[in-house]
This record gives sequence, structure tokens and C-alpha cells, in this order.
Amino acid sequence: MSVDRRGYRFSLSPLLAQARWQLDAARDALGVATRQMNEARDRLAQAQAHLRTESARVDGASQVDIGRRMASMAFLATLHERLETAKAEVQTSEAMHVDAREACIQAQRHVERFEKVEAHQWEAFVQDKEAAQARESDADWLARTAHLQGVSHPSHAGDSHD
Repeated sequence: MSVDRRGYRFSLSPLLAQARWQLDAARDALGVATRQMNEARDRLAQAQAHLRTESARVDGASQVDIGRRMASMAFLATLHERLETAKAEVQTSEAMHVDAREACIQAQRHVERFEKVEAHQWEAFVQDKEAAQARESDADWLARTAHLQGVSHPSHAGDSHD
């Protein structure tokens, strides 16, 4: 039997809608965290490449001038600091990405729990409707057969046992 869904209303639908909204927000946050992580990794790669290039340039140049040599070393130290900052940014962004992914997983599980409850409520609704339809069909059948039994056996109605 098919049951008309128009009469069904999930009692927790506002909470399911809220859970879905939270899942969408978690997915958006995961997207932002992924983008930030990738950008931080790109900045780290650029900082590493820049440090390698400058280190090779400083090492390759013969610098007789001690002032110039000191300035080059200070510049390389600054590049090392930038590299360490970029590494810290990558670690922070990776941690944020892990947190956002975990929040997304939790939000998905929350939605799935509501959907499971909704499926159980729908099954109960269908069973109730099918039982009501079966009772109605049984009552109709009993009414018809009672009427037909009374009409098809008129000889029994006139029999009297004195």
C-alpha cells in the first residue's frame, strides 16, 4: 500500500533544519580553513625558495666589505625569521583545518541522527496509516458480507423452530 505523505509532519523538522544549516556553516568553515591552509603552505614554499636564492647569492658573492657582509647576514636572519613565521602559520592553519573538518564530521553525524529519527517516525506513520486502512477495509468487508449473508439466505429468516 502507498501512504499519502501529505498528512505526515516530522515533529523535529525545525531542529533538523537547524542541524542542516549548521552542517552548511561547518562546510563553509572547512572551505575557508582549507583555502587558508593552502595559502599558508604557498607562502612557506615561497619563503623557502626566497631563502635558498638569497643564501646562494650571499654565499656566491665574495664580500670583502665587512659591513656589506654583516648586512647580508642580517638580511638572511630576517628571511629565516619569516620562514619560521610561515612555518608557524602553516601549523596553525593545519590545526584549524583539522578542527573545521572535525566540526564538519560532527555536524554531519548530527544531521544523520535526525534523519534516522525521521525515518523511524515515517515508518511508524506508514504503519499507523496502513493499519487504519486495513481496519477500514475489514469493516467495509464485514458490513458487505453481513448484508450479503442476510440477503442470500432469506430461507433462514423465515424458519422457525417451534
